Amino acid sequence: MTLAQFAMIFWHDLAAPILAGIITAAI
Repeated sequence: MTLAQFAMIFWHDLAAPILAGIITAAI
């Protein structure tokens, strides 16, 4: 696994719950 792949996985794992929370809060 390259650093870029790790960064993308880490970003998605971190951003997904945040985005879900924002969408839920917006609704």
